[in-house]
Amino acid sequence: MNLEKLLVDVKEIAYNAGELIKNPQTIEVFSKSGKHNYVTQMDKKISDYLLSQLPLILPGSVVLSEEGEDRNTADTSLVWIVDPIDGTTNYMYHFRLSAISIALMKDGKAVLAVVYNPFINEMYWAAKDAGAYLNGETINVGNDESINHTLVLAETDPYSNRASNHTFLWLNQLFQSCIDIRITGSAALDFCYIAAGRAGAFLTPQLDPWDMAAGYLIMAEAGGIATHFDGSPLLFSGSETAIAGNPQIYHELLDFFNKESLAIILM
Repeated sequence: MNLEKLLVDVKEIAYNAGELIKNPQTIEVFSKSGKHNYVTQMDKKISDYLLSQLPLILPGSVVLSEEGEDRNTADTSLVWIVDPIDGTTNYMYHFRLSAISIALMKDGKAVLAVVYNPFINEMYWAAKDAGAYLNGETINVGNDESINHTLVLAETDPYSNRASNHTFLWLNQLFQSCIDIRITGSAALDFCYIAAGRAGAFLTPQLDPWDMAAGYLIMAEAGGIATHFDGSPLLFSGSETAIAGNPQIYHELLDFFNKESLAIILM
C-alpha cells in the first residue's frame, strides 16, 4: 500500500468535498437521536460522496462514516473513518470552524489522515512515520512547558445529561492556571491546532472514532501525545475520553486528572 500516492488521492477527495460545503443554497437541519444532536443535508451529501469515492482508491477497504448506515467493519483490515462535517453546529451557524475529517485505519491503527477546513483553506495531513503537514509545510507541536503557560482547548459533551457533566468543573480548575481556554466545536481541528503549536493542551469527556481518528494521527506525527483521562490508549472503537498535548503538557494534564484533590471535586 503506497501511502504517499493514497494521500494525493485523499487530499483531492477532501478538497472536492470542501467545494460542496462552501456554497450551499440552503442549510436543512434534522434532529438525530439525543438532545441537541443535529445533522444537515450537507453532512449526508458529503458522507455519500466519501462513501462512493474512498473505496475506489483503495479496493477492499470500507468506510465508517458518522452519517453512514452500515457500520460493520469486521470483514476487512482497511477501514476509512470519516466525519463529513466535524463541527456541524458551527456549520449551521456559519462559524467557519468545520472540517472534513478522513482517516485510514489498518488493523485498527491510523496510518493516513486528512483534515480540511475549506472555509479558510487549511488542509492538514499525515501518514504514519512521515510527519505532519499544513498546506505543504511541516508542523510540530509547540514547546510550551506547562499548563501555566499555554492555551487549553476543550470540547463539551452536549448530548449527555448536562446536570452530571463535569466538563466545566475540570475547565474551571484548569482556568485557574492556564493562559485561557477555547471551545472550538470541532475536535478534529483541536487535534490539528495542537499539532501546529496553536495550543498546548486539549481535553474532552467524550469523542467518537470519527471525531478524532484523523486529527489524532496528525497530532501524533507532529510530536503530540493523546490518551484517555487515565492514560490508557485511545482505541477508536466507541465513545472515549481524551486528553492531548505536547509531551510536557500531556503528562501534566494526565497528573491533573489523577490527583486526589480533583477526585474530591467530582464526587
